[in-house]
Amino acid sequence: MISTLRKFYHQIRAWQDARFLRRLSEHLRQAEPEAFQRLSTQVDRYRTDGALSHPLQAYKLWELERTLFELEPRRILELGTGSTTPIFAAYVLGHPDASLVAVDETERWIHHTRELLPEEARTSNQVKLHHSPRVVTSGPGGVEIRYEALPEGDFDLVFVDGPSLQGEDGRKILGAVNSDVRELVHRSPPATVVVDMRRDTVRWFAETYRDDYEARISDRILGRRSLDYRYLTRFSRRSE
Repeated sequence: MISTLRKFYHQIRAWQDARFLRRLSEHLRQAEPEAFQRLSTQVDRYRTDGALSHPLQAYKLWELERTLFELEPRRILELGTGSTTPIFAAYVLGHPDASLVAVDETERWIHHTRELLPEEARTSNQVKLHHSPRVVTSGPGGVEIRYEALPEGDFDLVFVDGPSLQGEDGRKILGAVNSDVRELVHRSPPATVVVDMRRDTVRWFAETYRDDYEARISDRILGRRSLDYRYLTRFSRRSE
C-alpha cells in the first residue's frame, strides 16, 4: 500500500513538473520570441549528438546570457563544454578584454563543440578549448570527481558542468561531487561560481564555503515553481 501511494505521488509530481515546464517555456517564447527561437535552434543543433534532453535547456541558456550581462566577467572558466560554450564565446567576442577557457574530459565532445562554434570563435585567441582527463578519488567525505589539470591563471567566473558524474557502468555515482573549485578557491577565489544542477556539488560547495560565498540555490533543486524561475545555482563571493 505504501509503495503504491509513493509511486502515485511521484507520478503526480512528474505531471505537475512537466506542466510547469511547458508553461515556463511558453512564457519565455511569448516574452522574448527572438531569443527563444535562436536558443531553441542552438539546442537542436547539439541534440544531433544525442545530448540535451531536458525541456528547459533553452531557458537555461537564456538565463546564462542574462547572468553574463549582469556580472560582466572578464576571465571565464567553463568546466564541461556543451551548448553553453557558444553563449560564453559570443559574450567574450563582444568584449575585447574578456576571455574563455572551456575544459572537457572527452576529446570527441570538444571536437563536436568546436565544430558548432562560429568561425570567429574557432579562430579567436579569446576562446580556448582545453582537454583534461577525468580523475575520480574516494575519501572520508565521499567520491570526488575533477579534472587532472586545470588551466593556469585566475578566473572571475567559473561555470561547473563537468567532469561527468557517471561511473563506468553509465550510472551516476551517488553522492559524487565536482571538486575542481577547491583548487580554484585556494589559488585565487573567483567572484562567482555558477553550477548547472549537480545537487551534491551544490550542497558540498554551500557547506564548505558558507563563510566565503553567498548561495542562491537553483529553484529546480528547491522544488520552487514561479515565472521568475532560477535554473542555475549561483555562489557570490562575500565582501571582506
